Amino acid sequence: MECNDVREELVAYIDDELSSMGKHTIEVHLADCKECIAERDKLKATIKSTHKVETLQPAQNWWETLQERLYAPDSDLVSAIHALREAIIRLESRVDGGGKRLAPVKEIMTLGEVAAYLQTEPDVIWKLLNEIPHFEVGAELRFKKSSVDEWIRIKESGNRGDLSDWDLSTGWLDRADRL
Repeated sequence: MECNDVREELVAYIDDELSSMGKHTIEVHLADCKECIAERDKLKATIKSTHKVETLQPAQNWWETLQERLYAPDSDLVSAIHALREAIIRLESRVDGGGKRLAPVKEIMTLGEVAAYLQTEPDVIWKLLNEIPHFEVGAELRFKKSSVDEWIRIKESGNRGDLSDWDLSTGWLDRADRL
């Protein structure tokens, strides 16, 4: 048995968790290897010192105190948790199902980027071209993120009448006459 193999098994050996055959194999190696004996002695000393550490007991009402702090309406902890949760959601939206990081969302996006942004397939975007504001650069389609976000807002509100505000030939919202 080699030193690396013995060192991986030393804690199990010290804790008497090895079979008699495994224990015998370690002992045969330790009989001839001063470095592994030193490693075993260090591990034994570490284990012994952990037994001397005083076990801390939480206060009797620690759970109730934590609950009060968590659910207090003006709790800084609640605000921090909400901010952390929102940050996690934003990060998750930037990673696809396979764990690959997506490129940051740009203001001007290609059809593929819009599909990724809306978490769908490019074919779906092609079918929605009469709805989603877009414009052409040469022969390529482009989408302005703020216009796509506005389209989403209109779709969420359920007011399809607002879609008439879009100039679908350019993909830009003409609000000058409304302001």
